[in-house]
Amino acid sequence: MYACNKSIRIVYRLLSAEKIEVVEIWGIGKRDKLKIYKTVGARANKAK
Repeated sequence: MYACNKSIRIVYRLLSAEKIEVVEIWGIGKRDKLKIYKTVGARANKAK
């Protein structure tokens, strides 16, 4: 998902496939050099 005219990324995952969707936000950050994806990857590894 994009925000602020595509300069910020919101990384999320759906927790439920039912009628009521539950979304878990893993990170919000600038698109600069894929930094937000690296941050979210580190968070995901810690959550395992």
